[in-house]
Amino acid sequence: MTRNTIIIGSNLYAILLEIASKISQSETLNELVSYLNQRLKYFLDFQHCTLTLINGNTHSAYLIYSISHADATDSAHNRPLQNSLTEYLIKQDSPILEKTNSNTKAWKTKEPMLAEDETQYILGIPVLDGMTIIGGLFFSAKNDAFSELDRRLFGDFGYILGANIKKIQLQTELQGLAYFDKLTTLYNRASLDDILNKVLSISKRHNYVFSLLFLDLDAFKYINDTYGHDAGDKLLQDVAMRLKNSVRTEDCVARLGGDEFVIVLRNLRVKAEAKQFANTIISSFNEPFLINNKAIKTSISIGIATFPHDATDSEGLLKAADKAMYDAKAQGKNKVIEFGA
Repeated sequence: MTRNTIIIGSNLYAILLEIASKISQSETLNELVSYLNQRLKYFLDFQHCTLTLINGNTHSAYLIYSISHADATDSAHNRPLQNSLTEYLIKQDSPILEKTNSNTKAWKTKEPMLAEDETQYILGIPVLDGMTIIGGLFFSAKNDAFSELDRRLFGDFGYILGANIKKIQLQTELQGLAYFDKLTTLYNRASLDDILNKVLSISKRHNYVFSLLFLDLDAFKYINDTYGHDAGDKLLQDVAMRLKNSVRTEDCVARLGGDEFVIVLRNLRVKAEAKQFANTIISSFNEPFLINNKAIKTSISIGIATFPHDATDSEGLLKAADKAMYDAKAQGKNKVIEFGA
């Protein structure tokens, strides 16, 4: 592919504005990167196009979206930030034009977009959220395909790209908040209702048995008051992980709020299986939780309701399991009680 030399100056800037308008409609990062590849390849003679995004939680890794003319699909995975091309771009704090090979490169890590044994030309653009670099947009080519004009014009494009990426990330986060509990990342009440209705529909149609476990931590208020709210939050996060590890991947674990959890055990062969799962959970709480270097012991009370034996609708199952859980509390806590037992 040869570069269209007519597309220079204001024409290139106009195309970048058109691309900016289009990517503003992207709903996912995959859509955004795919469109960049499709549009940019018509006027920029690159071999690979790579978008990297710094992990905002750790600032130690970055996510790669990599595409090429030969392979228009995109992929994403984490790589170390230290000594990478992305870190080099951050240190330069401006767009870069580099001619490099394995002997002359200014970074140490092996980059997927670069062949180690070949001289390559790199155009690197900081992706910015305001004045903060959140990643980089990189183009590589085997020939001298990039100009100083590209470096300057694409530098402005980095602000536009960053704004759209942050918008997509915010939308993704908001969508997650609608379905997942922010503290534990378990399903929330709204998701539980949807999942429960779907499981009910399938179970009625195929005569499946499934059970609902209603779980409540014992003495959580005491732990929260004694060790502080941060320790209480950490305990809830660790409890969530322990619950997920105690059931199958096809089962649903949700947090209703506070220290109350619900587990939907799908496709049971017999009703008795639910109590076996519940007893496994009870036993898992024999091991203390390590919170802020302190070993904290707690237990959990569990109530069980089973479809179709105890109720045939979601509200009835939740009420039955909740009542059974309170019966477990009344009988000394750290127990499993089946509804009606």
